[in-house]
Amino acid sequence: MKILEVWEDEASPLRLTILFWQNLVWSGWAESGPWNAHNLYPCNWRGDPHLCMYQGVQQFGYSRGHGVILNHDYKIVRTVETVGEVVPMDQHEFRLTPNEETFLVSAYQQVPYDLSPLGIQDTIGWVMDGIFQEINATDNTVLFQWSALNHVDPWESYVYPQSSDISGTGREAMSPWDFL
Repeated sequence: MKILEVWEDEASPLRLTILFWQNLVWSGWAESGPWNAHNLYPCNWRGDPHLCMYQGVQQFGYSRGHGVILNHDYKIVRTVETVGEVVPMDQHEFRLTPNEETFLVSAYQQVPYDLSPLGIQDTIGWVMDGIFQEINATDNTVLFQWSALNHVDPWESYVYPQSSDISGTGREAMSPWDFL
């Protein structure tokens, strides 16, 4: 007998369904909207067991959305978003830290970048910057922010524009070079 099963069913409007002892206990469609859910995991929030997950709209290799915390009644008790001049968070990271005082989130942000060494000279070049934030759970202030472009030279990447399904062309903001 399966104790916990999580899956996405493209044929049904119930995008995320959780079964416990083969009985439906929660479906997030009506409560949390028609967005994709990723990274569902049990977490402790303010001393009580909860479920944490990311929820957002899927793009091409990344997404835009927010973190969600559900209580024991599967009601949303908290949402978490990136802070400041950063695009909405990505599905690759949404973690409540073990001390329950901060959230770790990731975001992929398109930024203009000189790609003339790759022959992109007729237009502004674009790259996808990987950003991490540690956010205070009480007042939503950013305690730490890290940007890949400040630490990783794109020219050292093994992935070049148009070299994979998700590497992007680098020629427009909707198709930035994802050098990470």
